[in-house]
Amino acid sequence: MNANGNIVKEIPQILIELDPSYQLNDKLRFWLSFRYFGKTYANLTNALFFNGRWETFGGINWSVNKHLDLGCTVINFLNQKGASGTINGAELLSKEESGKYKNYYMSGSYLRPFTVEFSATLKF
Repeated sequence: MNANGNIVKEIPQILIELDPSYQLNDKLRFWLSFRYFGKTYANLTNALFFNGRWETFGGINWSVNKHLDLGCTVINFLNQKGASGTINGAELLSKEESGKYKNYYMSGSYLRPFTVEFSATLKF
């Protein structure tokens, strides 16, 4: 197997991150995070790849007083779908062999679903 000229698996060539944040006052902050991952290869031979995808997060942080902070984070608020990572058992699959796997489900890692998380931080 010759891997010369191949792109490292799981590392996209394009990565864009936008992180706007707005401090409403000294106690309240709103923030968003948009991350774009370009085409990402799933195996060493670059025969299989995942299409580009967006990951989105957002939240609000409230400093109630010097001892208590509250927060709410929304994950995947655009409800994006997609996969990332590697495909088990396909590490040495050649580009010629990859056509056999078209239209078949394969396992990998998937984007986190739409989730709302709440947090509280106590400081002593």
